[in-house]
Amino acid sequence: MDADGLAEFAVVSWMAGDFGACLELYGRSYRGHLDRGHHTAAAVVALSLAWEHEGRGEEAQSAGWAGRAMTLLEDEPQSVGHAWLTWWRARELIYAGDCVEAVELAEEAARLARRFGDADLEVLTRWYGGRAMIGCGRLDEGFRRIDEAMAAAAGGESSVLVSGAVYCLTVTACQQLADYRRASEWTQSQARWCRERAVPVFPSFCRVNRAAILRVGGEWLEAEREAAAAAEELELIGYRYDAGNAMYELGELHRCRGDLAAAEQSFASACEYGIDALPGLALLRLRQDRLEDARASLDAALGEAAEPLDEARLLPALVEVALAEGDTAAAAAAGDRLSLIAERLMLPAHIARSATAQGRLLLAVADAKAAAAAFRLAARIWLVEVRAPYEAALAQTLLARALSDLGKEHDARLALRSAHAVFSSLGARPDAADAAAALAGLGASHDELARPTARAFLFTDIVSSTALLEAIGDRAWQQLVSWHDAALRAEFAAHRGEEVDHAGDGFFVAFETGFAPSVRMGVHAADVLAGDGAYRGRGVHVAARIASAATTDEILVSLDCLQGDVAGTVGEPRTLVLKGVAEPVEVVSVLWA
Repeated sequence: MDADGLAEFAVVSWMAGDFGACLELYGRSYRGHLDRGHHTAAAVVALSLAWEHEGRGEEAQSAGWAGRAMTLLEDEPQSVGHAWLTWWRARELIYAGDCVEAVELAEEAARLARRFGDADLEVLTRWYGGRAMIGCGRLDEGFRRIDEAMAAAAGGESSVLVSGAVYCLTVTACQQLADYRRASEWTQSQARWCRERAVPVFPSFCRVNRAAILRVGGEWLEAEREAAAAAEELELIGYRYDAGNAMYELGELHRCRGDLAAAEQSFASACEYGIDALPGLALLRLRQDRLEDARASLDAALGEAAEPLDEARLLPALVEVALAEGDTAAAAAAGDRLSLIAERLMLPAHIARSATAQGRLLLAVADAKAAAAAFRLAARIWLVEVRAPYEAALAQTLLARALSDLGKEHDARLALRSAHAVFSSLGARPDAADAAAALAGLGASHDELARPTARAFLFTDIVSSTALLEAIGDRAWQQLVSWHDAALRAEFAAHRGEEVDHAGDGFFVAFETGFAPSVRMGVHAADVLAGDGAYRGRGVHVAARIASAATTDEILVSLDCLQGDVAGTVGEPRTLVLKGVAEPVEVVSVLWA
């Protein structure tokens, strides 16, 4: 291959996830151009190498390649290489916080890109110009530029690599600004674009962003799959900081589901990779009643916050933690600061966060009427404008508290029932249990909290997990469990299973019909009581005992579960005497292997 072909091969290697080969091929391309005296082409490849090393967190090498590009172009006539170098300088100014000059440089780079007919650079400069405008406070104009760049990329005006980069940059910016609706719209557009062209839709980096958007949108199963895959791939190729972001997303999912041990482990891995794991880790500490630790981490992070967006990410948690400590003064100061940032940004999620924080403060000073108005606003924005069902349900539980204080218990019960339904459908067990307890406190009847129903129950666990953990080590074990959980949850969802509990490496799942296979399982059908996000009754205990009686790679099913002709799919019936169960139970093994 000639030098141009090697650069194209580097792009293909990047899209295939072979980042080591990408760097090697870019290096060979650079040397090929240099050997032939093509300084402009060599400078463009040098900037590609600077971008790649920057993504890996290798700042010295990134700066070295950018400097090399600058030196190569010093004595060259103005060319497309100067356009790329101007774009690079605009990027540096944006990250340094000098957005006013960055806007001017991005405009200059765009003019040069059009002059020399470089479509890729024109799309990139359009995007970075918009990002610089946002940094200057010109939000509407900046977002118009970013949306224009995304439309150009989705319309095929740029290469696959630049289109993917612009998508990733857009979603990252939307996350930083909490503009989740825009991110969701462009995510769907990008998925369609990639399907049409049969190219990878979400490489490792983009998967982290997509996981965050899916989590906010309530698609927790898909978010977990994307985050787990991204964490594994990014760690394998050495992008530790990005792997840390993926681990943070997993930690947030575990925290919201109530799997505190898994959340602790995921957040610890994120911190190890250089992520502060906030505000998720602080909210985990709040759930664990470790208020002092939660407050200390938030205070430290806010003391180092570089810009208002960093503060806006942390302040809602500080309001919540400070109120739990009884420090209303600190909570009020944090709420006021959050309001100022929301007024400046005027984006729905920030307004909803501010309204929720103000509602909490108003509840603390017994102004239930004003608090109810704030929570209604927050719930509406979260649900309608941001499309974030979990946050909307949280606002509704707070609204129920305010309504109860106002003596409007009927309206409070309606809000709690709505929130409970959302929490249960998402698998947010602690919040579902809290909502059920609040309903009971408002005098909800037994029939409202527990109803007769019929379900098939499934228990799973990984055989010899302790020995396996010792054999492969903590990090490999964590990756294995993340893959295991995501794979099983995909099967549970496909068969309409309801995840009732998840402790360690085992699941307790209820199905209306069907079940999903795993390492060791027990399935039993029975009449039980359902309520509070849980199932109770003798049948649950029988299902658990059947699971315990299963051997490695065996699925034991009680005869009560069998319907229709099962010949050839199960073994011969056998009788089990189960601990704590008075009558023997007839079971069969599923012939699944």
